[in-house]
Formats: sequence, structure tokens, C-alpha cells
Amino acid sequence: NKETAEKASGIDLSSFAVTDLNGNAVSQDIFKDYDVTMINVWATWCNPCRRELPDIQAAYEKLPANANIISICADAGQETELAGQIVEKVGLQYEVLVPDDAMDELLNEYISAFPTTFLVDKEGNVIGQPIIGVPQADDVTQYYLDYIESGLENN
Repeated sequence: NKETAEKASGIDLSSFAVTDLNGNAVSQDIFKDYDVTMINVWATWCNPCRRELPDIQAAYEKLPANANIISICADAGQETELAGQIVEKVGLQYEVLVPDDAMDELLNEYISAFPTTFLVDKEGNVIGQPIIGVPQADDVTQYYLDYIESGLENN
């Protein structure tokens, strides 16, 4: 998994323009108000991804003021309705991005496993080591909160 994590750490989100599941325009400006943003890349067909979404939502509800969480649903362009149903069922309150062709290319180049979760700074540069798969932890919510805290301390 080290190789997969190293590959994922090369993703560049310093410039993009996509929409979220609600059709709102989203760019790299989504990062500028936070010291650290955790990005969870998932897919509608990925059961482990779907299982961890409630834990990520719980982490979102406990975030420090200078941190944020967003996600990118890799297949939301093709599975928009299903992605929306999953988000609604889980009650996600954070932004879920729908990749355009350019972001699809980035994901295909740098993300080779789902879910992949990583931290970015105010400019969208990856900081720290990405997490590949669902963390093997008793408390996944706390694991992600600790991960965000480590990003804040080291940024």
C-alpha cells in the first residue's frame, strides 16, 4: 500500500473547476479558508467507501474551525442519482464534488484504490501521507480527527 499512497500524494488540486452534487460551482477556492482540508475519494460501487461515510460525517461534525472535509465521488458523473441517494441516506453535510473530465484524468492517474483519503493545504497541495482504504481502527471517526489534527500540527 506504500506505493499506492505515494502515487496518491502526487495529485495536484491547486486548480480545478467542477460542480458539487447540488450543481453548485466549486473550485480550488474551497480550500483557502482552512489550514487543512481532508478529501475522501470514493465511488458508489465501493462498499467499504459507503460504510465509512457515516464515520466521516461524524468527524465533520467535530472538526476544529480551521479544518474542513470534502469528498469526491469518482463516478458521480455517471451515477449522479445514486450518489445523491447515498449522500441523502447517510446525511452527509459536507461538499461532495462531481469530477469533470480533467479531474477524472487526475483521479485515474493518481488514485488506484478506493477509498483514498488525503489532506491538502490552503492551496490544494497534498500534505502528509494519504490513507488507502478504510482505516483499521476501533473508532474510525477519531482516527480521521487525529489524522486532521496531525495535518494541522505539521502544516
